[in-house]
Order: sequence, then structure tokens, then C-alpha cells
Amino acid sequence: RAQAADLKDAPNVLLIMVDTLRADHLSPYDDKWAGKTPTIQALADDGVVFEAAHANSSWTRPGFANVYTSMVPTSHTASAKSAMLPDSVETLAEVLQTRGYVTGGLPNNTNVTSTFNFHQGFDYYPYMAPNMPSGATESTYQLAMYSVLRKVGERLQGDTKEVSDFYQPAETVLGVSQEFIAAQGDKRWFL
Repeated sequence: RAQAADLKDAPNVLLIMVDTLRADHLSPYDDKWAGKTPTIQALADDGVVFEAAHANSSWTRPGFANVYTSMVPTSHTASAKSAMLPDSVETLAEVLQTRGYVTGGLPNNTNVTSTFNFHQGFDYYPYMAPNMPSGATESTYQLAMYSVLRKVGERLQGDTKEVSDFYQPAETVLGVSQEFIAAQGDKRWFL
């Protein structure tokens, strides 16, 4: 779709969310990690570091919903294993999409996929699914019995695991991110 001329001077917006990353293991927060997290340190040096930020939730789905909606779990209600992000809440992507931005998201965790309605306001929101063994689908992957069978299979194969068994590696997500950004040309985007 065409973008309004008043967006040409607006910034692009890149939101990087990392699930279950401990601040005390990053150089911006603890000098003992100096040199071990250079990319995060470079982002910190060129950005803003929040030193007293606290999560309103201890797990992925409500944590992402908190950021996407600027609401606490009791307000957005996406806090139980079976809970979805309600259509009635407005997401950051919806606000920016309404403003004219092209919006993209690259969920790499099944808890924040379109299955749970986290695609609200995104023009592009493909699930970066792991390499699911035995031809499993996203819904199958969620089943407790499948989890048990997967663990038995892992034991029989020597209990070796790869990142891609659970998530797509950072290089894959970065590649798709770069393709999305390049495809926008001069358009303003939120990713």
C-alpha cells in the first residue's frame, strides 16, 4: 500500500525482544562480562540502557503481550497456557500500521504466534518454526504426549539437541529480517 508523504521523515522502528536473557550475564549490566557480549554492548553504547526495568510476568506469552500492548497481564489477559491475546486490545503494531507503517514480526516461539492472536496489526508475521521432528505441526508440538515421545526419541538418538530443534537460529531470523527491511525500500517500517 502507498504511504503518506508525512512518513518520509519518520524513523523506522526495530524492536528486538529476547526471551529468557539474564541481564546479569551481559556487559552493559555487569563488567565481568566485558568483551563477551560485544553486539549487545554496541547496542547499549549507541542506545539507552534501562537499569531498573522489571518484567510484569515470568514467562513468554504474557511478557510479550505486556510489551506489545503496554498493559499488565491482568489487563491484556494473555497469561494462561490456553489464553489468547484478545482482539479488543490494541497492539503497538496496530498503532503503527494505522499510522501507515509496513509492519512485520518474526515470532520464533510458539507462544507468540498467530495461533494465540499475536499477529494483530502485522502485515507480515510468519512463524519461524523449529525443525519439528517426525512431521509434527505447530499444534501437535504443543501436545504433552508429543513432548514425551520427542524426549524418548532424543534419548534413543543419543540425547543430542540442536537449537533448531526448538527455535530457528539467530542467523536465520536475521536473514529474514534483512529481507523484510530490504523489501520496504523507502517505506517506513516496524519490525
